[in-house]
Amino acid sequence: WQWKTVGDVCSKMYMVGNPLVWRIALCGLAVLLVLRLLRLLGACLPLPCRRWLLAPASSTPRLWDSNVLVLFAYAASWLPFALVSRVAFLYHYIPSLLISMLGTGLALDALTAHRPRLRVVLATALFAMCSMSALYFAPIFYGWPMNCDVQAARLWHIL
Repeated sequence: WQWKTVGDVCSKMYMVGNPLVWRIALCGLAVLLVLRLLRLLGACLPLPCRRWLLAPASSTPRLWDSNVLVLFAYAASWLPFALVSRVAFLYHYIPSLLISMLGTGLALDALTAHRPRLRVVLATALFAMCSMSALYFAPIFYGWPMNCDVQAARLWHIL
């Protein structure tokens, strides 16, 4: 959506999500997948090697734990729209985004299970970065008037 403005001032509204949140959620889901694969690999190795692979203490890890549920839920909500050849809209990905955010929380929990201070520091840092990113992109999200060059500089990774 675009409004007419005077001079070198642009006012365009882009219906996009916060790119930092989307990328962090996707990376968290990738970490969750790697942790799950390491646990499966750890089940096949002798007991002394398991602690290096973040494997569970028992020799037969549960197959249907929360990590697997989140990974299957993500695949089930994303794959139907990935296979469609027509135009996809932002709202098609929202369920997958929410599930990947849950996966990011699970990955953060698994990586910092024995380090509660690190967990608080990482969660605070992620919250601060996502909040600053939302403030940075707010003029684009809400269509606030701004200099055209400044607006173009903020669109380098969205378009």
